[in-house]
Amino acid sequence: MRLGDGVQEHSAVASGAGAEDAKPIRPLLPDFWCATVALLATCLLLTQVGWLAQIDVIPKGLPIVLMVVIAVLGFALCIAGRHASMRARGLLYRASVGILVAVLCCFVSSARSIAASFRVASVTVSSCRLDPVEDPKIGTSSISTICNVCRVDGAVLGKVLVQTDDVLDPGRLYQVAGSLEPLDDSSWHRYLYMKGCVAIVNAHAVISSSPKPANPVRMVRTWLLDAISPSSSPSRALIAGVICGRTTELSQTQAQTAFSLTGLTHLVAVSGSHLAYIAMLIESLLLALGCPVRTRSVVVACIMGAYVVFTGCAASAMRSFLMVGCSSLTLAVRRRPHALSGLALSCMLLCAFNPKSAWDLGFQLSAASVLFLNLFCTYVAWTIERAGAPRMVSQQLSMTLTAQWATLPLAVPVFGSISIVSLAANLVVGPLMTALLAAGLVLVPISALAPLRAVAMIPLDGLANASIFFADALSKIPFATIMADGAAPYLPLLYLVALAVYALWPVIPRLGTVIAFMLAGVAFTCHVIFWSYFVPPSITVMDVGQGDSIIIREGSSSLLVDAGVDEAALEALVRNNVVALDGVVITHWDKDHWGGLPAILQRIPVRRLFVAKGAVDAMPKDIDASSFEDIVELGLGDSIAIGSFTCDVVWPQEDVSGEENGDSTCLVVTYDHGGRSLRCLLTGDTELDQERAYQRDVGNIDVLKLGHHGSGLSVDGDLLKAIDPEVSIASAGRGNSYGHPSQECVDCVRSYGSQFYCTIDYGDVCIEPWQGAVKIRCSRNL
Repeated sequence: MRLGDGVQEHSAVASGAGAEDAKPIRPLLPDFWCATVALLATCLLLTQVGWLAQIDVIPKGLPIVLMVVIAVLGFALCIAGRHASMRARGLLYRASVGILVAVLCCFVSSARSIAASFRVASVTVSSCRLDPVEDPKIGTSSISTICNVCRVDGAVLGKVLVQTDDVLDPGRLYQVAGSLEPLDDSSWHRYLYMKGCVAIVNAHAVISSSPKPANPVRMVRTWLLDAISPSSSPSRALIAGVICGRTTELSQTQAQTAFSLTGLTHLVAVSGSHLAYIAMLIESLLLALGCPVRTRSVVVACIMGAYVVFTGCAASAMRSFLMVGCSSLTLAVRRRPHALSGLALSCMLLCAFNPKSAWDLGFQLSAASVLFLNLFCTYVAWTIERAGAPRMVSQQLSMTLTAQWATLPLAVPVFGSISIVSLAANLVVGPLMTALLAAGLVLVPISALAPLRAVAMIPLDGLANASIFFADALSKIPFATIMADGAAPYLPLLYLVALAVYALWPVIPRLGTVIAFMLAGVAFTCHVIFWSYFVPPSITVMDVGQGDSIIIREGSSSLLVDAGVDEAALEALVRNNVVALDGVVITHWDKDHWGGLPAILQRIPVRRLFVAKGAVDAMPKDIDASSFEDIVELGLGDSIAIGSFTCDVVWPQEDVSGEENGDSTCLVVTYDHGGRSLRCLLTGDTELDQERAYQRDVGNIDVLKLGHHGSGLSVDGDLLKAIDPEVSIASAGRGNSYGHPSQECVDCVRSYGSQFYCTIDYGDVCIEPWQGAVKIRCSRNL
């Protein structure tokens, strides 16, 4: 946690106790929070119901009926408050206000969304102008940018996600040729709906572009980004992310992978710390000029608002701005600000303006962190200090532990992993990133002046490179990140523990704190030993975006089949607790099957590389052949043993170059040990022409990894009858421009009766052999 979200510290010395035993006073949670909780809960419910109606899962009129029912409930609470005690009356009144405000705002938001859907659906893509409103996100198969769809006269019709091969500059308007795709029931499309999008535009070509009208904030941002030059190095990309909120270039570097594995991505996101430093700098300048309090507050609020717009208006940044703005307004009227009241009011204002923000993960993590830091940070620091830790260590440790406590139940279901080294990473890298932020807010504007650019960027480059170095070093520690079940019952239990601690505010014995840390150490040691030597037999189709990467494991043995397209494969191996590989099979030389191998070789030892017979000569130069003890060519009938697994090659049937989809090495993976069995077909990018040729060598199977990411030609009814899979899995990337998995493939699999899973929706899909069946575990659950 960095400066800016106002962690309140309260302590009092109990009678007869020394200062070192002073127990912090429990922070007051104002009654206003009752209205906030009611508003947030109502917004979450109604926007989810609105989404289900948008995709025709429920009748279109049901959201309106539900709004009426909830509004009646709000009025009922208000009436009940008139007959309640004084204390209960205030709570009921506030809850009813939160509910009624949420119903009204959700009604307006739903009406606007429906109208936007009709407006966008009624026009052709090429007849409109696309106005990028966010920085582009570079994916493995396309570049995605959220844009407003505008008529020629400038009227905004609605918001869409544009997928194209070109980077769309937020400073220009575009005319494209493409097709409009409605939102479906996938989790990715639900995310877009909550972002305000009503459709997806698959742009085939950019017809023309023109500059937008002059905008001072956008001009300053472009000016500063030109001075930073984020594409020139990872350090400059990190500076652009921290100061300007642009992560397009950072997401393409290994620095992003290191920050993700070590739980440090929150240090890059625009947060309250940015606004606090801006407020401090501007306040100091205005104070030196002799400006009165109210003038200073207004100027600071205006500049902070401009900075939020400057960095892209993320929901977490808007929450921080509203919270800091509430504090500034309180000071302007000579009242003492209260952080928890400011947080409650800022959450209400943000969700009232845009009810879908309640589902924004950044907003949820930001609000939960600030809430827990204000409630528990001082208490946790005091508890750790009583156990014998130095005060400086206990304070830093308490902020990280409290933030983890708040965010794990929200983050684990989405990311499916927990960073074990995040505590150490925040202690080491946190101060460097804080210094980078503070110095950057001053030096980046100076660097925009050409004569001073080289000098001004030297300290920033040093801080950024140091941050990347330590994050990278910590990410290489074995088991830096561990996989976690997003549906685990202990996750909501963390919030129940928080309620109990706040209600009881107990004094935890010193010995109890020490024992808790020792038990955590023992649990981690057991975890390391288990995943190093006692891994249960499993085949995991890992979520690596628009690519393939499957890990086969038992005990201390492991084989990777394909390595995805980029560093996502390394991240997937780390979160699945893989620290060494006996071998890697690259089915063919499409980059979405080998592109992540160079990053893997930098961090994980790999003994052997397996490729199809004849494919060695076409091996990309990016792969260092000296990294392997041996490179083995596989032909028809060859097999690889991994623990009790046997991987038999059924395709190709002759020497190949490995450069075509049809050259893919296909494996039948068999397990039969201890009364448990499993047969799985890994198809690479082969499709029906090849699959029909080798289906007789396959026989009946339990699991089919669908060919070519579930393309329309990957499977048909005859093939399914021949191999009879109980489970079919597609590996594809969210928002990919190929439409994988195709609806034709999905419908075919489901109509046959095979269970269908896709990494887009379920994350990592793990298959374990079982007695008479297979056991499926997913890192995400729908």
